[in-house]
Parts: sequence; C-alpha cells; structure tokens
Amino acid sequence: MADMQAFFQVPPKPTSSLAWHRILSPSASIKVSPVALGGISLGSAWSGYFGQNEDAAALLDTFHGLGGNFVDTSNDYNAGESERLIGEWMEARGVRDQMVVATKFSSGFMRFQRDKVPLHQSNFAGNSAKSLHVSVKQSLKNLRTDYVDILYVHWWDAATSVEELMTHLHALVMARQVLYLGASDMPAWVVVKANAYARQHGYTPFSVYQGRWNAAYRDMEAEIIPMCEDQGMAIVPWGALDGGQLMTAKQREEASKNPEARKGYGEDEKHIRVSGVLERIANAKGVTLQAVALAYLYQQSTYVVPIVGVQTVEHVRALNDAVEVRLSDDEVAAIHEASAFVPLFPVSFLYQSETRPYSTRLGAADVENTRMAGWINAPPKQPFTNFQPAPSGTPFTQGDQWSVPLPPADSAILPQAAVNAIRHFVSIFLPEFKDAPFHSTKLCWYTDSLDNSFVIDYVPTYADGSVFVCTGGSGHGAKFLPVLGEVSQSPVKHGDRE
Repeated sequence: MADMQAFFQVPPKPTSSLAWHRILSPSASIKVSPVALGGISLGSAWSGYFGQNEDAAALLDTFHGLGGNFVDTSNDYNAGESERLIGEWMEARGVRDQMVVATKFSSGFMRFQRDKVPLHQSNFAGNSAKSLHVSVKQSLKNLRTDYVDILYVHWWDAATSVEELMTHLHALVMARQVLYLGASDMPAWVVVKANAYARQHGYTPFSVYQGRWNAAYRDMEAEIIPMCEDQGMAIVPWGALDGGQLMTAKQREEASKNPEARKGYGEDEKHIRVSGVLERIANAKGVTLQAVALAYLYQQSTYVVPIVGVQTVEHVRALNDAVEVRLSDDEVAAIHEASAFVPLFPVSFLYQSETRPYSTRLGAADVENTRMAGWINAPPKQPFTNFQPAPSGTPFTQGDQWSVPLPPADSAILPQAAVNAIRHFVSIFLPEFKDAPFHSTKLCWYTDSLDNSFVIDYVPTYADGSVFVCTGGSGHGAKFLPVLGEVSQSPVKHGDRE
C-alpha cells in the first residue's frame, strides 16, 4: 500500500524557475526548461570572440542542479569542443536521458581541420543527404549518445530540395537517432514548403524554429513568428541578449575597458537606446536588465524558449530570475518605441498605421483593410505563463458524484497577471462587467488550455447578475466541469438552464 501511495504522490512544487518545465511546442510534446543553455559558451577554441568561460562541467552542473534540462549546441561550436564537453559531462554524471540536447548540421565542421583535409570539404557543409549523414555520425560520437533530442538544419543552403531534405531527416527520426526536427536561420517560405511536403508524405515536420531575435533585433516578428504560430512550432531565439550588447551603462563602460570582453555583433545607437529603456524598467522592478530582455521575448508569443550563453556560474544562477519577470503594456510599448522596428512589405502594408506600432500581438482585427470594413471582436493573443501548476500524472476521481481533486491551498488565489488578463478579456466582450468584483477565484489543475483561451457564460442564479469566467476547457470531457464551481453541475447533469 505504501508503494501504491508513493506512486500517486504529487512531486514537490519546484523552488527554482528553471525546474518549471514547459511543453516545447504543439507539435513537440517534449518538456524543456524555460531557458536553454547556450552550448556555444562551452569550450575555449572561440574564446577570442566570446571571451573566457568558467569550467564547462561547473556551468552544466549548476544549470542541471537548478532544474535546467535543455542544452543547445552545434557540430561546429568551439571547433567541436562544445559537443564533446557536453557528451563527456552527461556520461560522467549519468544524466543523458534527463537532458534535452539540441544540435545542428549544415556548417562545415571539418573546416577546423584543414591541415588534415585541405581541399575536399565541400560535402561536409550544406543541407545535402551526404552532409547530413557525416555530420550526425560525428555529433553522436562527440555527444557520446545514440540519439539527439532535436536536430536543426543550421541554415538554408539554397541548393538542396525540400524533398531531399525532409526525406533524409525523416529517415533519422525513423532510425531513432533523432526525435524532433528544427529549422534554423531559414526563410519562412522554405519552412512552410518543407512542412507541407512532410505532412503530405507522412514524414516528420519541423516543430521548432531557431533564429536571431531580441528586443533590439526584431526582424523575426514580421513573418517568422506568425509562421511558427501557424505551423505549431516553438521559437528558440539565439542572440537573445544580442551577443552581450544589451547591457547597462555601467556594464558597457566596463566592457569598453576590458580587452577580454565578448566582441558581440557590433554596437550601434539602437543597442544603446534599447539598453537604456531595459535598464530603466529593470531598476524600477529591482531585477537585472538581462531578465527584462528575456521577459520581453516571453511575452511576444506562446512557445518561446530563449537560448542564453553564459560565462560564469553566477550567470547560470541569474537565469532563474528572468523567467518570473512580467512587463506591463506600457513597458513593452517603450521597448518597441526604442527599437523603432518597421516590418517590410507585405506586413507593413497589411498593418500600416501611423498611430499603432507593429507588434506580435496584432491580429485579425488590426489588419487595416479589415478595420475600414467594420469593428471586430477578436480575442487577444496570450503569452506563455507559469500559471498552470498541473503535476503530470495526477488522476481524477471518476464516478457519479462528479468528484475531482481540489488544487493545493496555495493555488487558491489567482496571480495578478492572470486577473489582469481575465479583466482585459471581459472588458472586450462584456464591458458591463469589466469593473465588477470577483466573488471567488481558484486555479484548477486541468482546466487551463495551452492557448490560454477563455470560456465565458452568464449564470443568473449565482450571485445575481454575475458571470463565470474561466480559462479554456481541459479536454477531459463534460464530466469534469465541476472544477468550474458547483453551479456548473445542474445545467450539465439536468439540462437546467435557469
């Protein structure tokens, strides 16, 4: 009996933000930490560009100890050192299956051995079947494993057909050498064409996209992010801190005096301007500028997992703070103003407005020609949150009594951000209730939908003139509606609409 009780016991609530693992994407149900550790930091071969890093094992130990399980690398990072160091660490600690390892092919990983292979390197790069085969074989050897969780096409070579690419990528999935496929630094039209081909032929589509995106460099917001949302793909930004160029004024001054500082991608007035806004927001919230920069990304779309490179153990520990920071609409607007991003045609044509700057939150009701045709109520897009304390595997009690487990006592009060989101929704669809007080609130374990949609209905006999507002259905069927409140039982069981 004791063993059976232990089997159904809910694990303790995480004390570290990195341990709140999230579903990677609608098309990839693997669970990952909310930040991916950048493997480009691991190793010393590129220290002249990225700066000196602390011991790779210490960085990985700290990340893993805080609950982090997602590591991003490539076959060419630090001339192959990154993959080898990750593989040695996983083997030494015995944690391979605990980790989610993403690596990439396409870059010429043999170019660091030109003394051994001076001429014949053309097939070690690109997206061809040959490049894929030799690259994955080497990556598995480096990582000391028989599979990788995510394999990215590192960049589009503009030569390989999507038929060749997706056929041979799918073969790796069927061989269980790769679990999920990712696209990196590829045009949106190529990804959509490749996914369409894969789905038409029963092959594995891309389920995650990686590209350069941060508060200063927002090009992905025009077409890549909407594409990912349409295709059910996660967004895993590299350059989330823009190569270290998003920094406080003090950090910038210190970096200018330090010859060992990371070179980054080139400093300009926009970096300085955006950094100034991020620093002001950070000071007001009592957090780091880097935490605000990551918070910006989290609030632009649902499935976002930034990659962050680190140099010290303290940098790893600081990742914990970033996950919990929330920005107001005014703070996001200030970042948008500082970045001064203007999308290119056709997005600029669709959403053209002198008074409304472009953002990922724009939707159907914001298309300019639609606005000229009439007024539309379209539910706003919702960013991903940690508001759903759903311990996987906790069973519902079934039967005629409609019994379900109650949430923990500390989940009885909605976070303020959730309250704000609900009020915003009500103000659009039921404006007469927008300032009404809440009679009661509760977080339920299995009633929050992944897309944070809302269910709304009048309940005339409950607290006269009130309305039930709840996040979208659990997908478990009508018999679990009691988690919405006792009043739900009568209309469901007896058809009583009064």
